[in-house]
Amino acid sequence: MKKCLELIALALLISPAQASKLDASMCDKIAYIFDACSASDKNPPCYMVHRAGAGESKDLAKFFDDHPDLDLQAQCDKVCLGKTTVLKATRNFCPNYRPKP
Repeated sequence: MKKCLELIALALLISPAQASKLDASMCDKIAYIFDACSASDKNPPCYMVHRAGAGESKDLAKFFDDHPDLDLQAQCDKVCLGKTTVLKATRNFCPNYRPKP
């Protein structure tokens, strides 16, 4: 869990508006990440919940290693605090994103 938080912190290099164009698969992953943003009593107050043992930690670490230019933490914070929705947060990175039915 700490490793994922460190990776998120490292991803704070540029704003969503500066992010490179993302394909549909990347947008689905970003939406999945935002959907897992949850509030915590600990510091930081928001984090991404993932299933231990399901390979999600490894997938998240690889995602952030492959895309260090994405700043997802600020939007994750807004999602977990109820200030925005998963869809709106995702559309900051993928303006035309439509979730799969």
